[in-house]
Amino acid sequence: MTAWAVCGTLRLKYGDTLVVNAGGSAIGRVFAQLAAVFNYELIAVTRSAAHTEELLRLGAAHVIVTGGKPLREAVLSKTGGRGATAAVDSIGGPDGAALAGCVRPGGTVFSIGLLSGGPADWAALSRRHRVDARPFWLRQWIRHASPADWFGAFEEIMDLVRDGRLSLMKIAAVYGLDEVHAAVAAFESGRAGKILLTGGRG
Repeated sequence: MTAWAVCGTLRLKYGDTLVVNAGGSAIGRVFAQLAAVFNYELIAVTRSAAHTEELLRLGAAHVIVTGGKPLREAVLSKTGGRGATAAVDSIGGPDGAALAGCVRPGGTVFSIGLLSGGPADWAALSRRHRVDARPFWLRQWIRHASPADWFGAFEEIMDLVRDGRLSLMKIAAVYGLDEVHAAVAAFESGRAGKILLTGGRG
């Protein structure tokens, strides 16, 4: 729902380029699939080449694995030197700052997560890159959406799922809260799929 609301708020359309970091995450995969729905071009930024094939299959136009040339340079090379129309940051910190530098002046950067544990200075980045950089919270979108908009969006998403045009990351394992250390170990092992925690025992 967050990815859907972001795409709608940004009014993404044909000719637009969206760049997202944490491209291998569950929401990164959703943005890749929504590229075909909203008709934008997606550049997915990941830390591992292991996600490249799947992201391209899901709908990403390009996958950039960090660790090579600077991110801004890589994005400019994929966009004919123009930069991205908009960006979605799930990491924050230096990664979020680097992502903001990939957006053309007048574009938008939404922060939806903080995987690094440290925020980026969005006000300073807005001034430096001449972009609109700010947090995006689904609860605020819901608060301002009419009931018709909310239920309409939910129904459209469910239609995409039913039609097989949108799928979520598979669940790899379920652990109880008393098994949190085992859950973290499973996640860090690179196990494919989501690791879920439940309120009871696994």
